[in-house]
Amino acid sequence: MRRLLKTINFILSLLCFMLLLLITSCNKTPNGPVDNPLPGRRDYIWTIDTIKYPDSYQTCMTRIWGSSSTNLYIAGFNDVSRGQMWHYAGKKWEPVKLTVDEGGTIQRGFYLTSIFGLSANNIWAIGYRMFGLTSETDSCLIIHFDGAQWTELPIYSGSPLIWGWGINSSDIWIGGVNGTLFHYNGVQWKNTNFRPDIGIYSIYGTDNNDVYLIGDQWDSRQGDSIYNFLYHYDGLDWKLVDSVSEAYSPMQRNSVWALDKGNVYIAGNGIYRKNGSSWEKVLVANTSFSMIRGTSSSNLFAVGLYSSVYHYNGLDWQKFEQINYPSINFTDVWTDGKEVFILGTDGLTTYVVHGK
Repeated sequence: MRRLLKTINFILSLLCFMLLLLITSCNKTPNGPVDNPLPGRRDYIWTIDTIKYPDSYQTCMTRIWGSSSTNLYIAGFNDVSRGQMWHYAGKKWEPVKLTVDEGGTIQRGFYLTSIFGLSANNIWAIGYRMFGLTSETDSCLIIHFDGAQWTELPIYSGSPLIWGWGINSSDIWIGGVNGTLFHYNGVQWKNTNFRPDIGIYSIYGTDNNDVYLIGDQWDSRQGDSIYNFLYHYDGLDWKLVDSVSEAYSPMQRNSVWALDKGNVYIAGNGIYRKNGSSWEKVLVANTSFSMIRGTSSSNLFAVGLYSSVYHYNGLDWQKFEQINYPSINFTDVWTDGKEVFILGTDGLTTYVVHGK
């Protein structure tokens, strides 16, 4: 129990302070490579929105997803039960009224960790309840938006959830603490009983037989060292690709993201691109990256600590020096190629940097 509580507290601190980034899917990307994509633009005019729920100490949104630049959601942690999710319809960010006492359907006492969707009327948010039915191991939370309202799914057997991704409405993966890993086949959710000694914090793929998973394991025998694992799903089984000690490996891994089979990336102490059976470091920078997202191989955004924002236009990587908020750590990014929304927090307040 002590180890479990330690793990949960560790994950919460990472969500707010970006020491190690946890877990959904951003905008839907093509499943095949784009032929001769045009270089992504860099002539954005940037503004920043400050998001703080009234009377709350911490408003730390960490994940963003949208179906368009006028339909975006962010989700994360708030020390009050309200303000766990915000919506942007083109003008300003408004808190989503999820709880029963606000007119929603969700009982209070929960926190969200991630949000992802398949369309404007098919969106998932995940997290955990403060208290499970009997213990922390049945505290997982999944809520769904059908275009009209958010409702909670009756799933209780699982630890706090961190990350979700799906290729379509009949193939969704959601993972979290203690190896909790759910798969949805369009009819029912199944707990796959993944390794209970690994906390899952990133899942992404290109189709139902090409999915990647990143997780961590604490090893108290090595002074609480962190061992990082990369798994791949081939449509039948999850197979271990490799495992490394983060204390000694030059390749820190915070998240995995895929544009298509030929463009699979890992964000960490740099940006890595899958090259055959190995990983090629394509961006070297003096920061830790939390996320990489984009619309084509010529339009990629990498964001991370100390308001770091880098862009790849098919020719080179360039840092947006005009985005300079050293106290803000960026956790996620969304773009449709015309506009960019970069999500970050200073540990107490949430900020969204908007480029258009």
